[in-house]
Amino acid sequence: MPKFKIKSFIAFVILGSVIYTFRNAHGKPSEYVMVTSFIILFWYLLDLNLARSNLRNILFLTSIFAMLIFVFRMIFPVINPIGTTGAIQEHDLNPAKTGILIESHEIALEIHFDHRPTTPERYFKIGDLGYTDDGLHYTNRKVNLDLSKLPKTYGWTRTSLIANKLDYDIDKVKSWFVRSISYTLTPGELKSSMPLDQFLFDRRSGFCGHFAASLSTILRLEGFKSRVAFGYAGGSWNPIFRILTFEKADAHAWVEVFDQKRNQYKIVDPTSWVFPEAIAGRTIVRDVAWIFLSGLVFFCLFGIVLVQRGSAVERLLLKVSRTEKKYGLESKGLTLSERIYKLAAIERSSEEKMFISLGLYTRMYDLDKSDPQLDQRLKKSLAAW
Repeated sequence: MPKFKIKSFIAFVILGSVIYTFRNAHGKPSEYVMVTSFIILFWYLLDLNLARSNLRNILFLTSIFAMLIFVFRMIFPVINPIGTTGAIQEHDLNPAKTGILIESHEIALEIHFDHRPTTPERYFKIGDLGYTDDGLHYTNRKVNLDLSKLPKTYGWTRTSLIANKLDYDIDKVKSWFVRSISYTLTPGELKSSMPLDQFLFDRRSGFCGHFAASLSTILRLEGFKSRVAFGYAGGSWNPIFRILTFEKADAHAWVEVFDQKRNQYKIVDPTSWVFPEAIAGRTIVRDVAWIFLSGLVFFCLFGIVLVQRGSAVERLLLKVSRTEKKYGLESKGLTLSERIYKLAAIERSSEEKMFISLGLYTRMYDLDKSDPQLDQRLKKSLAAW
């Protein structure tokens, strides 16, 4: 193995940083432009110029490596819920007391599909909360809704909505939300004794918990059976491995309302009205990118081993190419002998060693077959440069 070079160390530090940073890439063009730029820098620092035969071997082995990962993920799909928000863990949703949401891109859940998931299938429900006391504080403990805590909201529903007209009422609320309310991860706490009124008529900005609790309360005031569902929504669809991945940042709350026409609950997501990007499903190639980057590491590490253990002729070609690059020489159209003579004229201290290597190479070429002894002697002569 060649002596350790600081440039090689920096190259692999850069590659490792790229893999760590982009392990959860969402497939944005800017992300892959950055990855490509870092890979180009990596190759420049590593200065690894492989012979064609070794390149074919490495590409073949990298393909096998990628295929093994592919087969493993197809046979053993991951279904492993490992984390939720605090509100979900407590079975208690109180967005009025949540002043800020911190996004986490750790994987919370991965589900294998045999088809591309539909929009409803991108909602993974963990549970639901059917009861509230102030319009925003939903819980699994049965409590009565206190109308004195939401006078403005109650008054608006009485004057703006029509009982027993579910689609009409939903459209009416949607129009109000789209026109008047914005999405934010930092809404601040609602410290009023009437938090729903404060949110809808004063603060007018919040996240999924605010929207879901508000809509569910309004529908209940109109006599509809509704509940706040919580879990994950959107997610990242991988079309290669057919896996839908939810990150902790995909934790979400929405509304399920009973539709008498269909005699079942249906999903109504008010957050998608105000800020569809918050729950938009993503189609990504994260695992493909991961295989690519992992394969690149494998490619380079194994490539170095193959180059060092390859034939003496391949090592000679690599040695000549690197030396030419060192002096900025052009080799196009020149034979190997001409290239070595040109180098020997510049690097006088290695002239004799270069000609010894050239003589051994010529003898191997004349034999037109592999000679283990000549191969070993050529390798030793190269090490002396």
